[in-house]
Amino acid sequence: MFSCCKNSAAIFAEPAPESSKKKMGSRPILHMDEEETTIIENTWNELKEGDKQNEFIEILFKEFFKLDPQAKELFLTFAQDIDEGLYNSYPFKHHCEIFAFHIGLAVKYMRDNLKLATFLSQLGKVHDNIFLIRENYGKEDKENHAKMNEHFAISEKALQMALKTHFGDKLTKPVSDAWAKFYLLQINMILNEVEICNRDPSPPVK
Repeated sequence: MFSCCKNSAAIFAEPAPESSKKKMGSRPILHMDEEETTIIENTWNELKEGDKQNEFIEILFKEFFKLDPQAKELFLTFAQDIDEGLYNSYPFKHHCEIFAFHIGLAVKYMRDNLKLATFLSQLGKVHDNIFLIRENYGKEDKENHAKMNEHFAISEKALQMALKTHFGDKLTKPVSDAWAKFYLLQINMILNEVEICNRDPSPPVK
């Protein structure tokens, strides 16, 4: 997504060094060119200037829960509000605010590979804890890992639906494609970090 220079090509223009490939997961780290990077920056800045970034993320989560209603149970901070006006509850709106903040940080770091990688690495560790994927990687961990992969795949679709809902006829294919790549880049880096823990169960101690 980024390079250290504000005017240089966007994120991960150069392939990852060979020494880092073994440590990372199998998902590719996508290249975003200058045009795509500028599209993301301009689109997000437009949302921020209109103070619509939180509203946009609320739309994303509403679309996500339409696609997968049971996923609400994964969000412990507001799962208790499912039947009591979830979308108007403080926990839901606060979660969307935090999510928007994280997206904003990823946009901010788009031109600094090191900062972006560090930030998304930390998010990967958070999701590793959320989905209870442990280092011994047993049967339950595999099931939780599958849930996480499904969760992120559905959120990609929800993002595109949110873009269409918010921007309507103003949503062009270049904007849609840039956001799809930007979001997938983040997902791949987060899951690569999680999958560092995905190893065969350790042999029993004798």
